[in-house]
Amino acid sequence: MKSNTEVKTKMMYVSFCDILGFSNAIENNFEDTVKIYLELKEEVLNIVKIDGVSVSIYSDAIIVVGKDFANVVEAVKQIYWFCLLHDLLIRGGLAYGKHWSNVENGSILILSEALVEAVKIEKSIKHPIIAVSEKINIPIEAWMPHCEGAVFNAPFINYDDINFVNPFNAFWFRSAEMRLKHLLKKFPNHSHKYEWLLNIIEKIKIDDVLIPDDVFNYLLEKGVLTYIDKG
Repeated sequence: MKSNTEVKTKMMYVSFCDILGFSNAIENNFEDTVKIYLELKEEVLNIVKIDGVSVSIYSDAIIVVGKDFANVVEAVKQIYWFCLLHDLLIRGGLAYGKHWSNVENGSILILSEALVEAVKIEKSIKHPIIAVSEKINIPIEAWMPHCEGAVFNAPFINYDDINFVNPFNAFWFRSAEMRLKHLLKKFPNHSHKYEWLLNIIEKIKIDDVLIPDDVFNYLLEKGVLTYIDKG
């Protein structure tokens, strides 16, 4: 039988975020985890108010969809902040591509090449970040706050040759550092996750310019940056 559903494919930005350690939290402290989950739902309702952005939660996975790159990035940042506030980290990918979704008889149907790529990114990266697809061309302007000493205004950070959504902001940078150190002591078996983020925090403290090499070289050529040999 043929479906009467009309297929309207759109080009969308899609982020797939996996809440790390959530399954373990459910097994060990179900009641408290449910409370966090309900709070996350309320936070998502606020994020949905971001123009043109939709957010869905499936168990320990969060999917963010929108046409505007900046708005999707802002939603991802807010989700990251909320999770870390509850000592949870997220890992995921952000991609761009064809996307179709439909609500039919109470069921949500999704067919999305952007989501497929975002999931692949999440599976391939080892760090608790939301990595941006290499297919997405991040404009030079998005990296400029790094050059102006305003890293917290920058939507992205580049570290270890990975472009990812900036998980830090000026209001709780110190708090984020303390939480990560607390998690490092609490879960020493997963130390690599926390140490990697703490290394970035140390670089931010010394005003390191965390941008891609090609962008750095371009800004040098344009005179926006000045190379200083510290050797």
